[in-house]
Amino acid sequence: MSNRSGREQVWKAPAGGGKFVQVTKNGGTGPLESPDGRYVYYFKVGLGLWRIPAEGGDERQVLESLGNWNYFALTGQGIYFIPSSESPLSGMDMRSSRESTIEFFSFSNEKIHTVARLEKGPSGFTVSPDGRELLYAQSDQSGTDLMLVENFR
Repeated sequence: MSNRSGREQVWKAPAGGGKFVQVTKNGGTGPLESPDGRYVYYFKVGLGLWRIPAEGGDERQVLESLGNWNYFALTGQGIYFIPSSESPLSGMDMRSSRESTIEFFSFSNEKIHTVARLEKGPSGFTVSPDGRELLYAQSDQSGTDLMLVENFR
């Protein structure tokens, strides 16, 4: 990702060095390449998950209700994702304090089904390459402590 064009876009660069190539033209963040290398999937704030052919071409919206750029994982069979649960009052993602789900979008039939229901929302997740296991981080409590250190000299 880079904003070298004046707007945050997805770029590619050869691992061995070379010329940078702009992939997206209409914004994007949090890119992931599909397992077969044919597409780049990326997030657009307020617009969900999009994809574009890795070699360039027309972009296409894949999912409308994606909560955040780190709330999706790709496999060869489809996309695991956490749908948006934005608070209309704050505009902030309220996932940490509410029940949440992990959904699966199948490439073969383009249908979505619920994979897991979570009591507390995760702060990101990943899926094993074979799609058999999910790993997510969950915050059970938040807060800070004020500590006093005496006689530290």
